[in-house]
Amino acid sequence: MNNRKLKILCLEDSEEDAIIVREQLVREGLVARFVHVANKSEFVDKLRTREFDLILSDYNMPAFTGLAALLISKEYCPEIPFICISGAIGEDVAVELMHLGAKDYILKDNLSKLPAAIYRTVREIEEHETRLKAERLLKESEARYRDIIMSSNDLVWEIDRNWKYCYSSGKIETILGYSSDELIGKTPFDLMCEEEVETAQSAFFKIAEVKGILRDFENWYYHKDGHRVCLLSNGLPLTDKEGNLTGYRGVDKDITEPKVYEQEISKLSRATEQSPVSVLITDLQGNITYANQAVLRLNGYSPGELLGKKPAIFSSGEMPESEYRNLWATIKSGKEWKGEFHNRKKSGELYWESASISPILNEKGEATHFMAIKEDITERKRLINELIGAREKAEASDRMKTAFLNNISHEVRTPLNGILGFSEYIVQPDISQEEKEEYLEILHESSERLLDTITNYMDMSLLVSDNMKVQAVPVNIYSLLEKVYRQFLTKCRIKNLEFVKEINLDSGFIMETDGTLLMKALSLLLDNAVKFTCEGRISVGSVIKNGQLQLFVTDTGPGIESGAQGSVFKAFMQEDFSGSRKHEGSGLGLSIMKGITELLGGTVRMESVPGKGSAFYIIFPVSAGRNSVIELSERSSVMAAII
Repeated sequence: MNNRKLKILCLEDSEEDAIIVREQLVREGLVARFVHVANKSEFVDKLRTREFDLILSDYNMPAFTGLAALLISKEYCPEIPFICISGAIGEDVAVELMHLGAKDYILKDNLSKLPAAIYRTVREIEEHETRLKAERLLKESEARYRDIIMSSNDLVWEIDRNWKYCYSSGKIETILGYSSDELIGKTPFDLMCEEEVETAQSAFFKIAEVKGILRDFENWYYHKDGHRVCLLSNGLPLTDKEGNLTGYRGVDKDITEPKVYEQEISKLSRATEQSPVSVLITDLQGNITYANQAVLRLNGYSPGELLGKKPAIFSSGEMPESEYRNLWATIKSGKEWKGEFHNRKKSGELYWESASISPILNEKGEATHFMAIKEDITERKRLINELIGAREKAEASDRMKTAFLNNISHEVRTPLNGILGFSEYIVQPDISQEEKEEYLEILHESSERLLDTITNYMDMSLLVSDNMKVQAVPVNIYSLLEKVYRQFLTKCRIKNLEFVKEINLDSGFIMETDGTLLMKALSLLLDNAVKFTCEGRISVGSVIKNGQLQLFVTDTGPGIESGAQGSVFKAFMQEDFSGSRKHEGSGLGLSIMKGITELLGGTVRMESVPGKGSAFYIIFPVSAGRNSVIELSERSSVMAAII
């Protein structure tokens, strides 16, 4: 019963008998909602709800009989099965009840048969409903396919094993001028043009031998009035129960018009084959129908690869959709469109074309095709871009020179002034030892700053000129990190900063690299961290993540605004654009660090949260290590520890 709970309406003047019936059903395991009514009025009211699956009715009731109840139920709900339950019922009454539509009758002294009768009745109804539904769906399907065939512009046909038509849709009259009756008994070869018959028969018969599919057979036929029609045929084999071929069923599509167009365009193609410019012709839907040799030579496609395709086959995907919409709107309005395309050849190579696209009009002034005349301007664009690039490079060089002069003016003169000034003070005979030590410290700091500045300028010069050399040797990364930690420990203590090392590598982890340059890159990061961090914590360390060795330096400094993060690796840049910098330095540190890292085959990455701090990563493939590595996949981000 489809696993649903039955709704049973019980008409019984005796409430005690109704309870007995319900208990009998419960005892037999039948799950149902049981509604009891005792008279005609209540019975009719419940019938009007049409919510019941089954009616159980007593036969003998005061002023009302089961026969009358059956007739009323057939009036209101003829689809609901009716079972009569009676204490005593004659055979003639039982026959009449069954004749009028009752599904069964059960004697009250034999109620054990009731559940089986209910199951049987409901099952019969469900089977009947299933058959009706299947028949309805079949009729709907037949009607749908009939409508499809009738509304199709193509000819639907069926032939027997002797290739004779035994069915054709009404489109035969539109396409070939014959009625369906006239076609019966003829073969496709009877209607074909003479030059087509022999080739078509040979091909069709070979396919039929293996019960193959007729796929895209293109043949010319004679219309009843004598003119030629080109049909594209597709069909499937029909077989009997034993698998023997009984015929074919298929569809013919009239392709006369595009075939005629193709022939006409072929004439135009021969006239333009020798043109040095590209000529491309499409139909009104944008399907390519012709491409001259210049198009083929330029793009590397064969004619078969282009015909029927959209010009988008050349697209590099760079032209905005709005520009294509404007193009189509222009040429469909009958006007000429001119512009440039950045297209892609079959090989993937990009090129530039200057194009003029316009409609081809027939004698009535109607557009039948679109023609594009295009010229390869790649070399011209390259020369223009080189000129623009040279100008931009010169301008950038000029800006760099200005920035360099401004920077060197400050970063060289400032420590020199300190050196010259305090060297004069230190030789004065009347200064105390304490003052002398203070001046010596200032001289030392100024000298270091000047040395760092000159070293940075030299490193930048070597990087820009490609003269920085890499001496790759086996380097113990663990030891290198320990060394750089010890080198900066005192500087961090002087500024009262917590300095932490987090080296998550085996002590024997080796990598082929230039240890001096890698040490310089890490030192530049730590110099930067110490310089910009006033309080809190700095850490240096390593982590293996996603198959990469990541060396990192983190700090709890001021962080870098998102708008400035794209510039921090540029030369002479600090994340302070106010004009009066708070920190000394050439602004080359991060730029040099990035250049050295890339020279060593690595990459750099930065994470920064304003007000929280920054993290800089020097990243190498893990395959560079020759010894064991501790994988720390659970560390999603070193920066997370800062935030």
